[in-house]
Amino acid sequence: MNPALDLTGLAFNFLGSLILGLGMIRSKDRIEKESGTYWDGNPYSKKFFYTDRKVGLAGMILLSLGFLLQFVSGIIK
Repeated sequence: MNPALDLTGLAFNFLGSLILGLGMIRSKDRIEKESGTYWDGNPYSKKFFYTDRKVGLAGMILLSLGFLLQFVSGIIK
């Protein structure tokens, strides 16, 4: 096992989970705008969905990299 790869993988996992967790926490203003009813649709929903998608992808990529590094570290002897 390679401790440097393990620690790097854990750091990526921590950052990925932090990004995903913080992406779920919304401000009161954002909740009001996102859940509000507007004539001819909600102009804020689409913007927030795209932002959430980007944050989710970033978190998933970091988590995947972290698990991959830990896997490689386990294979290397």
